[in-house]
Amino acid sequence: MDLDGTLADTARDLVPVLNALCLEENRPPVDYDVARNCVSQGARALIRLAFGDGLSDGQEERRVARLLELYAETPCRETVLFDGMTDLLEFLAQNGTPWGVVTNKSGNLAGAIIDTMDFPTPPACLVSGDTLPRRKPHPEPLWEAARRMDVDAHRCLYLGDDPRDMQAARAAGMTGVIAAFGYIRPETDLASWEGDATIQHPAELKAFLSSSS
Repeated sequence: MDLDGTLADTARDLVPVLNALCLEENRPPVDYDVARNCVSQGARALIRLAFGDGLSDGQEERRVARLLELYAETPCRETVLFDGMTDLLEFLAQNGTPWGVVTNKSGNLAGAIIDTMDFPTPPACLVSGDTLPRRKPHPEPLWEAARRMDVDAHRCLYLGDDPRDMQAARAAGMTGVIAAFGYIRPETDLASWEGDATIQHPAELKAFLSSSS
């Protein structure tokens, strides 16, 4: 599964960091709910949300670097698993189903979050944004996760809250399930993502897995 907006509610830490950067730069803060629904698009999207699209490449890169620097200080102070996710992970453990994380987040940040969270069973793998030369929506990170778990990709399901997640799942030959409880704008047309299924709560994935087995 994806990390931000799927496994964990990381916006609790990331949005305050974005607004701390806005304060440094004498910019008005970004509304929490607006920024929250942008988190899964990555640090660059958050910078463009807060500072606009008119930044030069150098200005944007400097602010992205500063955002990540601030975030690295407290990547998991307020972050929690989404409601129902612990029960889902317990269900997977009881059924002997391995699970892993594939994220575009850098390894140092993703690893710090994974190491801090309290899981019923730890992930069988973590493939981060800098594990491989290519990131989602390329399928290679998902294939790498399948290899690490020693499971054929066609027997895997990928859960995510961004269209790139569904693109990667399709390209990898995996079942793609949309986490509609994640960081998604209300007006988003989820049908256009072409997922194999959509769930509104992690508990719904248990029924989906049971019906697919």
